[in-house]
Amino acid sequence: MYITMFIDIFYYEFAARRLSAIEVLSVSTHIKAMALLILTKYWLGILLFITFFGIFNFILWYIINKLDLKKENLNFVTETIYFFVFVIFSTILIRGGLQNRPITPAVAFNDGSVVLGHLRLNGWYTVLNSLWESKVYKDDKEYIKYEEAVEILQKLIKTDDEKFVEDRYPLLRQTYYKTPTKKLNVVIFIVESLHPDYLSYMPFLSSLKKEGMYFDNFYSCATRTWPAVSAILFSIPVVYNKGITDEPFSQNVYRSIANVLKDEGYETIFLHGGEGYFFRFNYFTKYIGGFEKTIFKEDFDLSKVKVDKSWGVHDEYVFLKANEEFKNLNQPFLGVVLSLSSHEPYDLPSEFKIAKSTFPYAEYLNSLRYVDYSLEQFFKVAKKEKYFDNTIFIIVSDHQQTILPKNPLDAFHIFCLFYSPKHIKPQVCSVLGSQLDILPSIIDFLKINTLHSSFGKSLFASKENRFVYMNGGEVKYWVKDSYILVHNIQQVLSLYNYFDDPGFKSSINDTKLKQELETQFFSFYKVAREVLKQNLIYHNKFNVGHGF
Repeated sequence: MYITMFIDIFYYEFAARRLSAIEVLSVSTHIKAMALLILTKYWLGILLFITFFGIFNFILWYIINKLDLKKENLNFVTETIYFFVFVIFSTILIRGGLQNRPITPAVAFNDGSVVLGHLRLNGWYTVLNSLWESKVYKDDKEYIKYEEAVEILQKLIKTDDEKFVEDRYPLLRQTYYKTPTKKLNVVIFIVESLHPDYLSYMPFLSSLKKEGMYFDNFYSCATRTWPAVSAILFSIPVVYNKGITDEPFSQNVYRSIANVLKDEGYETIFLHGGEGYFFRFNYFTKYIGGFEKTIFKEDFDLSKVKVDKSWGVHDEYVFLKANEEFKNLNQPFLGVVLSLSSHEPYDLPSEFKIAKSTFPYAEYLNSLRYVDYSLEQFFKVAKKEKYFDNTIFIIVSDHQQTILPKNPLDAFHIFCLFYSPKHIKPQVCSVLGSQLDILPSIIDFLKINTLHSSFGKSLFASKENRFVYMNGGEVKYWVKDSYILVHNIQQVLSLYNYFDDPGFKSSINDTKLKQELETQFFSFYKVAREVLKQNLIYHNKFNVGHGF
């Protein structure tokens, strides 16, 4: 334990986070290199540890010998009582209290200070916690060398207006635009389970779609909400079975869209009708994401709103609350609204239960009608506000409600609309894109000269050399231009041209093409896992005012 905690002191200086199981389990594969590094660079640490260990044990021995310890005779009943009292109090202390969920290292950052959060932690605790929480930390099979993977991925994600900043942070790049920055407000609606094929049940959104830039070849990165929010707000893909709020990733430094826009003088707010602790959204948005203000279920007067029995405050009230908040913010501002009413079990207000229960997917379709109504109510009042004409609205699904997908790609196909009557002409854009592309697209649209570490690229950049990564659990999908590679990490399962073969009836047996796409896929996957493990997304040294 003492060795671990001492090592952690020097490790923090290097990695800007506490030790985790990742580092401990990787030592066995790098013994020689690690030993050489420790002996040459951290010899002072070894000397300090030996000195500390010697002094500590001497003091402990001295105290024990000075104390007059008397043996107390206890009967079986008394010993049993002591034992259970010890177990109960130990359990409470280990859990951090009597609340429903035990505390995690994330609690150390609740005041928003990364430095103080790390100071409250210790390496022994964070190692044990990450070992307990996950089994994902074993070394990946070496399908491709990391250096080669970085080179390939950088060629895929770089646009003409960007330059990479530092080799150690392979995604970090600086944008250079020659045109002036547009100080527009940005409002993002992340809509639960919005299926683009069922817009006939959403007449208002259908009309809005015709007035903005609609991306009809757009995909989600996964099939759950938390990976979608990570992708949209952070441009971080899901490559583990853990989110970035889980250990040890919650200690990493990230560069969210809120961080980017705050550097440009934006006020930032996140709203969701669910409880803040759900998916750790309160921590996720405020302390990792950098949002200055967050509003969750607990911030509403529940006597004045309608509440879903399972999830939280219904969308109508959250959306109207968003408008009230937006009009009181200083411009420019970033507002993000995460909906919930179109999530099962669809506990909707009674007046929106229109489709009969005998109709296929009636409850889901009713929920779309309600979400559409909620959006209509928002835009009805928003159009009267001063901020409206100076705002770009982005409406995007978190994931699809899978209803008889025609093919694997169709199961990830989602809605994405950029709407701003004063700044965007109505059009349908068929450029290949995903949720990872939203953050760099905002930067590009506003022409902000800034730093970002996106795994995607702007939707307004070249239509060539585009890609999409989708995580289907045990199966991953890599889309490049018109091809989709289906992979299970062990081998290529199939390859299709979804333009020529939308039914996915005939797998392509082109060995060279398979190898090329597989190399791209493994490059993306390898770099994503490594930068998350090694905390190499971003660092405070690049931006003094960023979250520290």
